[in-house]
Amino acid sequence: MRSVATDVDLAIEKMLRYESPAKAMMRTVVDSHERDGHRFESPDRIDLARHPNPYLSFGFGHHFCLGARLARLEGRVALPILLRRFLHLALAGPVRWRPTISDTSPASIPITY
Repeated sequence: MRSVATDVDLAIEKMLRYESPAKAMMRTVVDSHERDGHRFESPDRIDLARHPNPYLSFGFGHHFCLGARLARLEGRVALPILLRRFLHLALAGPVRWRPTISDTSPASIPITY
């Protein structure tokens, strides 16, 4: 049986794969494709049971983000508190993202609780 901490860790990793914080990072793509369909079945769906989960959300090798551990820790602390505090938290509409490449944060997240 998985623990709540394990589920939170999995959810954070899957969300990072789905919406990477490093969108302004320059990369050279060798094959044309939409998202990562060669690696993942149904790549546009967040699937907590998907394993393995290789991704490049924080870069790779000597380009790996120095703040990756802190970002994951913040999620591990904040997400369980948010879910405990608002037991009936639900998305009430589409998330609107800021229209810039350098700021990948949401412009609005409509919720009900």
